[in-house]
Amino acid sequence: TLYHGSKVADIRSLEPRSKLHGSPEEKVVYLSGSIPYALVYIWDSEKTGYSGKWVTCALKSGVVHYEEMFPDQLKAFYEGVSGYLYFAEETSEMERMPETHEDMFYSKNAVPVEKALFVEDVYRELLRYEAEGSLVVHRFTEAAEEEQERRIQHMVTGIERDGLLDSDNEKARFVRKYFKQAWELAESH
Repeated sequence: TLYHGSKVADIRSLEPRSKLHGSPEEKVVYLSGSIPYALVYIWDSEKTGYSGKWVTCALKSGVVHYEEMFPDQLKAFYEGVSGYLYFAEETSEMERMPETHEDMFYSKNAVPVEKALFVEDVYRELLRYEAEGSLVVHRFTEAAEEEQERRIQHMVTGIERDGLLDSDNEKARFVRKYFKQAWELAESH
């Protein structure tokens, strides 16, 4: 069984709407063998003000590692957010992502939904998986000072690379709102 998280209700067939990594034209639907990984894709753009998904995690040896880039990032993005966890069976037409994306699959075709589960509060559900050990949250405030600085600098690099300081688009407003330390440091350069 594979999983797909979405804010959208009543999906009967998961349609290819995401861009395939490395291909701006090709559309796919992504699925994961990991429930907590699928849960972080239940993204509330009304809450965050960003229609893209800002997912800072990876699967390593079957465990999801979520890295906060600012204090309480997991809570800020997911507390009070509800959505749906969709279940689908793996098919022969699905392709496995490269090893750098453990337990991730994609399909260029629609994938039938076998079952759906309503998730009332994604944050609470993620904390449950953290308590079980299938999710590790690398909290910003628990990181050593050097690691906090590395995370902030990583964001500064992205802000500068994407020209966000000179923009007032959705992404710039989102980054300015949530990644305050990085934004202020980028402005001081």
